[in-house]
Amino acid sequence: MGDTKVKASEKNASKTEFQFINYDFDKATKAKFKAWQQEHESDLASILDKLVDSGFNVSVKIDSYGGGYAAHIVPADPKSPLVGWILSGRASTPTGALLGAIYRHLVVFAGNWPREDIRRRGFDDD
Repeated sequence: MGDTKVKASEKNASKTEFQFINYDFDKATKAKFKAWQQEHESDLASILDKLVDSGFNVSVKIDSYGGGYAAHIVPADPKSPLVGWILSGRASTPTGALLGAIYRHLVVFAGNWPREDIRRRGFDDD
């Protein structure tokens, strides 16, 4: 798999400390992601519906930290074992960022996010 490292963020108004899971794809994983992305891009709306219905909030925005776009998946259930963690994907397009975060959630981590030593250096689609 890819390189890893965790980056802690500020505390939000509810006093929950959030940490980003910014996971870099290694070369082999990036190639698998690109094939998966081509196969699933047309299913994005359906995938998002299922993800939200299964208890996650999903967002995408311009990434002022590294450029491009960032997508974030966050557990909505305050009792989730993933509370306090934000799974991210970054890319040169909003769709690529969303699919990168979703690929991490569904394929790389199979819903069981790592919670230690996660690092990111680049875009998912570069």
